[in-house]
Amino acid sequence: MGLKILMHESVHDEEMGADSKVIWDGVMRLAKRVTRPDTVVTHRHVKKDPHTPESLRNWPWPLTWSCVQPLREVDIVNGIIRAEEEGFDAVVINCALDPGLHRARGLLQIPVMSVTESALMVAQLLGRKLAVVAPSATIVAALEESLHFLGFEERAIKHRPVRHFEMIFGLTDAFKGKPEQLIDNFEKAAWEAIQDGADVIVLACGWLGPALSLNGYVEIRDAHVPVVDGTAAALKLAETLADLQKSIGLKRTNLPNGFYCTPPKEILDEACRKLNGALAQSSK
Repeated sequence: MGLKILMHESVHDEEMGADSKVIWDGVMRLAKRVTRPDTVVTHRHVKKDPHTPESLRNWPWPLTWSCVQPLREVDIVNGIIRAEEEGFDAVVINCALDPGLHRARGLLQIPVMSVTESALMVAQLLGRKLAVVAPSATIVAALEESLHFLGFEERAIKHRPVRHFEMIFGLTDAFKGKPEQLIDNFEKAAWEAIQDGADVIVLACGWLGPALSLNGYVEIRDAHVPVVDGTAAALKLAETLADLQKSIGLKRTNLPNGFYCTPPKEILDEACRKLNGALAQSSK
């Protein structure tokens, strides 16, 4: 029997408006392409809040602003907190900001991966100096902070290690097999990073990577610089870590004073009860 992986989005299933289905179908096509035939990937989203004002119901609220990211992180962690009990072997959070990643990792015994962390880990095996390309200016600072927290500053170029472009223009067309505009816009940012010393580019987005990978785009044209799809990287690392846990028992640390220390069951259950209660209260 193959593995079961939960891939959780940071947005609800209609948040990208009329283009939502095209994007989700594309993400799942990528998931099936990169995982083994016997691995089953289940795709989930955060729940839609009916009380959110109309002006804030669609992308990019709220994850693109660092100061309000915790509003969505609670929903994400709540959505995956029982994945282990449901029989999943690993979890992937499909968002470049890795929202809720480290909290969820401490709550679950199964592997929990996310886009940017996974892409950075793979990128260091493909080149010596990496740069990150983000899909929006609003998340550049958060990604720079991630480079520091994850310990990748020394593997990144010094000058502006995170670049950006506006991904929303051309994304849907790329999922429909017409990636020219998306590639052209992306490469403007990527070439700047290459000129500043990057020899591998990290895609900091759970949708940009699949949109390019599905079109066979895995390196910068005329530069032979690899482009790392973080969603593909996260799925493969989740698959690998789940295999290692099942085969030899290797799993993440649980040092009592460590970052990923799991609380006692009674504390965990109470935290989950209060979390679910708060979410239920907020939806009234």
